[in-house]
Amino acid sequence: MCGSYRFFFVWAAFRGHCESRGRSPMMNAAIEAWRTALGVEWVRDDVQTIERYAQDTSDYARQAVAIVVPSNTLQVQEVVRIASTYRVPIHPISTGRNWGYGTANPPRGGCAIVDLSRMCEIRAFDADLGLVTLEPGVTQGALRAWMDERHLPFMVPTTGAGPGCSVVGNALERGYGITPVADHFAAVTALEAVLPDGSMYRSPMADKEGMGAFKWGVGPYLDGIFTQGHVGIVTSMTVALARRPACVEAFYFWIDAESKLESAVEATRRLLQEAGANIGGINLMSAARVLAMSGRHRHADDVANGSDADAVALARRMGVAPWMGIGAIYGTRFHARATRHVVRRTLDDVARRIVFMTPAKAARLDRLARCLPGARARRFAEMVDVMKQGLSLLEGVPGEVALPLAYRHAGAPPVHDRHPSRDGCGLLWYAPIVPLRGKDARRFVDLARGVCSRHGFDSPITLTSVSERSFDCTLPLLFDRTDAGACKAARECWDELLSVGRQSGFLPYRVHVRNTSSIVDETQGFWAVAGKIKAALDPLNILSPGRWESVAKRCRHTTHTIEME
Repeated sequence: MCGSYRFFFVWAAFRGHCESRGRSPMMNAAIEAWRTALGVEWVRDDVQTIERYAQDTSDYARQAVAIVVPSNTLQVQEVVRIASTYRVPIHPISTGRNWGYGTANPPRGGCAIVDLSRMCEIRAFDADLGLVTLEPGVTQGALRAWMDERHLPFMVPTTGAGPGCSVVGNALERGYGITPVADHFAAVTALEAVLPDGSMYRSPMADKEGMGAFKWGVGPYLDGIFTQGHVGIVTSMTVALARRPACVEAFYFWIDAESKLESAVEATRRLLQEAGANIGGINLMSAARVLAMSGRHRHADDVANGSDADAVALARRMGVAPWMGIGAIYGTRFHARATRHVVRRTLDDVARRIVFMTPAKAARLDRLARCLPGARARRFAEMVDVMKQGLSLLEGVPGEVALPLAYRHAGAPPVHDRHPSRDGCGLLWYAPIVPLRGKDARRFVDLARGVCSRHGFDSPITLTSVSERSFDCTLPLLFDRTDAGACKAARECWDELLSVGRQSGFLPYRVHVRNTSSIVDETQGFWAVAGKIKAALDPLNILSPGRWESVAKRCRHTTHTIEME
């Protein structure tokens, strides 16, 4: 996969070589130094390449001045040293597929993007301990293929973002999944990073290959400052993988009344507390979310304005329950049988129906669906196909089953290689943490629906358990990216969700690159300490300037030699 980049960059070199377009002399000097260090074809500044990296699932676009693509840690060190020498800002990305959060965009224009996707080596693997050390360019799909070739019985930490997304990148953003290790950074045991002066950081108990069996090391724990951060470029990471159990089974349940949400949340918490590690996680999806993921909104004129009332009406016609739950059971066959009993006993009072699904059962249903005629059979086949893809995600096999959600206003998604920013999708994620209590879930859902309704959006909410104590809520704002008014409405809706949510105690765990400054509160001790760490490690503010930087501090900052947006 890495080799496919070479043709593109060699071709582009003939179109954009030495286009300075009013850049500062220092930036031009840095670009020439990078070309000397990496090769001309791996430092691009032509218009087409710059515009491709600026694509986002919103109207947010920050033009980079160059794209620098190193292939190893030594080259990353040289890239950083050159940036420091010439006082030019750089912004690292892993694969640049951070859909709904800014994609590959830097916090400000005027940066050079350091694209780490060529760094796609799996450096080490310990089959006894289930530890893999990999570079930022290793995608979920590449890791799955690598393990399948070697018949290794481990699960990839999958997400809904698709097989082309970086394992390292998602862990650094502290992303979540629904496999047994739902918190992806919790599985990181060691990492290696290049600091803003070009020196190296390594976790204290990592061996010479960068692999550490013990996450916390000794002394102050520092690995975490590189997550959602701007104080180093992570060039490798060791991740503890979950071993594939003998049994992987999904369970689905339906809540037939909106008024039962609180009871369903309380039952979900009891289930997680009692079943423990045998349940990987539980999703509670609103009817609007089920419709959005199925793509049915695209065929319904009466939900074109995106209101929750219309979504509820469509859900009734389509037979979609107000809330649907999806969970995963992992373990031996004995564990699975016992856990099924716990699931039934715990959910029976709140769920209209509970269905258990194994890969073997899904395969049988798929064969049956292919034999049935008529439109209803086609819908049944589509449902079974979605179930099969969802089961694959639960088994640690990455897929694109969740990506059609982004295409509501962008037409039918491609069959393969779905790429929301390239394909013109409009998507902003609002992702707060909600305590796993019925009263808090109801309070949040009512709040979110009220804000979204005021701005002309429905609220396709999913509440995903990340522990027995909290949900990670994902609420996508879906809009027509070609419509300036719709883009503005989405931004304003997100801003109000942040403001109202913050007042009510619902803070996002992750935000779009445009909004990092909205989170910073310089009066809080936390942000004061974070600022001191940044100032100590990056006194020239070279790495991702503008990220987690208050508006007031932006106005005061005058370090850089080039003007930035």
